[in-house]
Amino acid sequence: MTEAAQPGPADGRRFGGGSAPWLLREPARPRRVASSPRAPSLVVATVCIGAFIGQLDASIVSIALPAIGRDLGGTIGQIEWVALPIC
Repeated sequence: MTEAAQPGPADGRRFGGGSAPWLLREPARPRRVASSPRAPSLVVATVCIGAFIGQLDASIVSIALPAIGRDLGGTIGQIEWVALPIC
């Protein structure tokens, strides 16, 4: 791995040796974001949209399972493994 691709904080501190306090601190937000009165609302909206898309995806896969089973010739036990990581 090259030096730039190694995991860890940007200032070069390494993992290991106990707790990693840099992992528990959020980096400073850009000034434009920190001063925006809409920033908290945008965060909430982003999280809500992400949760909705996750549920929508799980629903689509659940509805499509019988067709997937027919097309691939699998048993219901085998096809359930398709939805397991999603649901």
